[in-house]
Amino acid sequence: MAAAYVTLISSGTGTAHAAAIGPPTGFTATSSLPNEATLSWTAPSNPSPTGYTLTQSPGTLAGTCTTLTGSSVSCMATGLTPGTQYTWHLTASYDSWSSSTTAATVTTGSPSIALIPVSGSGGTLVTMTGSGFAPSSHLAFTFASSGSSPSALDPSNCTPTTTATGLLPAGPCEVTIPTASSLGAGTITVTDAAGNAATAGFTVTAGAGLGALSVAPTSVVNASTGNTLTFAYTAPGGALTNGAVDISVASWVAAGGTAPQTGNPAGAGYTVASTGSVTYTGTNELIEVTEVVLPANGTLTVTYGSGGGASGVTAPASSGTSVPYTFTVSEASSASQSPGALGTSPQVTVTAGTGPVAVASGSAIGGTTSLGVQPAPQGGTSTAPTSSPTGTANRSGGGASSTGGSAGGAGGGGAGGGVGTNTTGSPAGQNASGGSSAGGTSSPGGPTSTVVSP
Repeated sequence: MAAAYVTLISSGTGTAHAAAIGPPTGFTATSSLPNEATLSWTAPSNPSPTGYTLTQSPGTLAGTCTTLTGSSVSCMATGLTPGTQYTWHLTASYDSWSSSTTAATVTTGSPSIALIPVSGSGGTLVTMTGSGFAPSSHLAFTFASSGSSPSALDPSNCTPTTTATGLLPAGPCEVTIPTASSLGAGTITVTDAAGNAATAGFTVTAGAGLGALSVAPTSVVNASTGNTLTFAYTAPGGALTNGAVDISVASWVAAGGTAPQTGNPAGAGYTVASTGSVTYTGTNELIEVTEVVLPANGTLTVTYGSGGGASGVTAPASSGTSVPYTFTVSEASSASQSPGALGTSPQVTVTAGTGPVAVASGSAIGGTTSLGVQPAPQGGTSTAPTSSPTGTANRSGGGASSTGGSAGGAGGGGAGGGVGTNTTGSPAGQNASGGSSAGGTSSPGGPTSTVVSP
């Protein structure tokens, strides 16, 4: 009903008033803090109210809203619960007359905090922002790791604001996760002087440079091709959350081993990982596996030369001795960490192998060996060059020894051979092991020769 004010004048001794009053207009409620709300309105006019009636739901009205007068146009409702919807009903009055009721609703603010980063090992420095706290000169910071009671944190640059904004300082407000925190999910809690609390999760991961790496096989033959090297990384007692494992192939590649690559499954050195994202950085000669998520004691497999054959790895060439190559490994348990070196790193030894044996010239017992003799197939006959003045050695499994040998020679003997026979005129001659094979005969004797076997 529209506001009205009527005055009746009689011929008697006084004035009588008959009145009706309209409701307040523009009634609103706002709240940026967890425990209070501001109510405001525009008063009716003609006539102006002599008072107001205000109710609240839920809860009991508190604050300046309990002492309204006819001139009030706003008030503060206090003692509210964070994150709760409240409704107020307001009625204006003039003497004994009351207006219709108007309502306003608001949900109180809730304190909140945000962390950067949200995971890391004990000792990680965490930057924090927050809002929705009551104006306060003190904030309490605690951290509870998995399965443990909360412990106080010592914040840096975290003096709260005492204004009505309810914000943590613009920053950086920082806290350090306790070094001895249990691994797993934890919670940081910030509480203001009014008891309003905000929480945020922080996952405690293992530190960098932890876990173990093995490689199979641990040896390959000199310059062999088509090899597959399988690295197996085992996580420590704490999980890897968006972690990383780096394997250095620097010494291997520098010695001529195949470089890793991740783009061509049919190409040499093709490298894959069982989890995460694998890349090869030629500049640093690193197989890098990032975005690794592993449970405690979980396993990551990196296959270098996956599939073997054409996509396998060629081993470095050896100069005749076995050479060990070390694959240095580093690890980070979370994205917030820098990788740290593992205490031990695996090795692959390139063996010298058993390649062809050359027969070298040099002094022999009773004479000099001569190059150029070709070993005969089993059962065949070895023939010495006609120009050799002295004896020339045979390989085992050939036919007869060459001219100048002191005996039938190792070449005279063969599989399933009969009895070897000394050559006439060989003063130091002796029978060859196994006797002569079919089709093989000993050459006439001469000065003593030396037989060389591979």
